[in-house]
Amino acid sequence: MKPVKNKKQLIAERKARYLRIITALESSGFSTVQSQIGDSLYPKVSQGGVGGWKAGRTTPSPDHMTQIALMTNCSFEWLWTGRGAQTLDNAPTSATELISKLLETLSLEEKASFLKKMK
Repeated sequence: MKPVKNKKQLIAERKARYLRIITALESSGFSTVQSQIGDSLYPKVSQGGVGGWKAGRTTPSPDHMTQIALMTNCSFEWLWTGRGAQTLDNAPTSATELISKLLETLSLEEKASFLKKMK
């Protein structure tokens, strides 16, 4: 069984996730201005919401992460966990395909956490 993450580890993980989002957006030519990141997603995310991602207080929903992965042709697994290749050779053509590929790569604990957030 994996040890439970403490608050500092959780915040560091969330900040790293945000940095991967910024990397993906920059490499795809998208704006990294917080208000424009939020406006490009559906439902929209406030500038404060994106600021929460940056500070590590919150993390994007799996739906928003899926949208970012599709927009930037990045691997959802890489965006969410930092594992695997950043970009996809055979990019998924739908959110369903993207999520299916992600679920194949996650441990049971990670799948449970991901699916809980999807509810």
